[in-house]
Amino acid sequence: MKIFKIIVPLVICAIFLALTIWFIKYFSRADISEFHIKVSAKEFSLDLKTRENNIKQAIAQEQDPQKKAVKQKELDVAQKQIENPEKALKEYEEKAAAAYKALEGLKEEFGKRSLAQAKEALEKGDPSLADKLFQEVLAKGNPAQQAEAAYQLGSLAESRIDYGQANKYYQQAVNLQSYNPLYLNAAGNLSRTLGNYQESEKFLKRALELREKSLSPEHPDVAQSLNNLAGLYMEQGKYGEAETLFQRALAIREKVLGPENPDVAQSLNNLASLYHDQGKYGEAEPLYKRALAIDEKALGPEHPDVAGRLNNLASLYREQGRYNEAEPLCKRALAIFEKALGPEHPNVATCLKNYAALLKKMGRGAEAAPLEARAQAIRAKQAQDNPPK
Repeated sequence: MKIFKIIVPLVICAIFLALTIWFIKYFSRADISEFHIKVSAKEFSLDLKTRENNIKQAIAQEQDPQKKAVKQKELDVAQKQIENPEKALKEYEEKAAAAYKALEGLKEEFGKRSLAQAKEALEKGDPSLADKLFQEVLAKGNPAQQAEAAYQLGSLAESRIDYGQANKYYQQAVNLQSYNPLYLNAAGNLSRTLGNYQESEKFLKRALELREKSLSPEHPDVAQSLNNLAGLYMEQGKYGEAETLFQRALAIREKVLGPENPDVAQSLNNLASLYHDQGKYGEAEPLYKRALAIDEKALGPEHPDVAGRLNNLASLYREQGRYNEAEPLCKRALAIFEKALGPEHPNVATCLKNYAALLKKMGRGAEAAPLEARAQAIRAKQAQDNPPK
């Protein structure tokens, strides 16, 4: 009888864990081959400008200091996305494809016609129909379906930069399935964005623990959780804790993915940035250089990510007064962005501004002036081309 009392709870826990792993695999791997975005970066940029304007109006009207602070964070994100609408659109596409995949798994709750309509709207950048269907599931589904619906509602709210709603739904998903690392990571990362560090740490630690227990300690998802938690610690200035986690994530990725994988480059860049922030330039430099070399080989020497790595290394040299070494990196990054993204892209404006600042440090103000003027012209044209709706 005693053995029976011990075995039954263990069997129940095993079943729950198996279901959790199935849900994670099924819902987190969206089949993007069936989902095709039908909105351009320029169209998406117009929508972002509208959101920016709406957020500004909400800030002006909001009286509650905490809610106003959340809106300010939303505004910061909106403005960053406006600077790089291609990246913002890619992030939306990933979330929208995941939402479609989840709806496909729940289609018996509302029918194929509703699914097709929601998919078409999502592909056009409109998540409202998907929101409505997830709300139906949230109200009538079983606990596992409700948890997934809450998570997807949070993800779509985050994609439209509505952090109050996103936080509410992520919390609901975690309350319904506290053993799902996907939900915990989403809640933890958003809590970090909102500056709720204690809550973020709780969620991210729990997600890491669950992944370490349900997966191999060297699984790539474990590395992702380590990076999330390390990023939180780095933001708080807890550099020792962050370093240990970044190093462990790097070791996992090197072993599992190979030393020349772009994810390894990202881990190297994370660790280099940690050292850079602390003024440990000698430790940061070889990591930045290795990340650059990996991306050049894996992505090609003219990929925008390579330009980002070049900028990081140039910034490191500039801070040390190594201007002659920084300049060719700035020039190359600028050339890559101009070729890959076009001469009027916001990233080009940022690169021009950084290069101009370097030239001023070198006492070459006359050369810096036209670069600054061009950067300002790009910003002005961007504002003119993307007025609020």
